[in-house]
Amino acid sequence: MIKFENIKDYRDEEFRRITGVKRTTFEKMLEFLSVALTKRFALGGPKPRPSLEDMLLACLSIFENITHIRMLLQAMA
Repeated sequence: MIKFENIKDYRDEEFRRITGVKRTTFEKMLEFLSVALTKRFALGGPKPRPSLEDMLLACLSIFENITHIRMLLQAMA
């Protein structure tokens, strides 16, 4: 799994190639997730172990793989 710490200093082009989204889009996604998680954990409970950035990277990776699989299935049909 890719860690945000490893790619945070990459140039914008490299960052987009790895994540599939522009850095500004990634940051905007983090803002929305941060607000949502703040509300979720306001009542207490354990905090998630991976960082918010790492969770978003994992989700983007899964989404990209699903997109590729769909494209392959459509090409085979």
